[in-house]
Amino acid sequence: MKHLGKYTHRITVSNHRLIRIDDTVTFL
Repeated sequence: MKHLGKYTHRITVSNHRLIRIDDTVTFL
């Protein structure tokens, strides 16, 4: 379960990064 939690947390962080990149591209 601990491993799964870390994995999902990683995906969440990656999604946030992708959204940030999208926002930056849109802003530019």
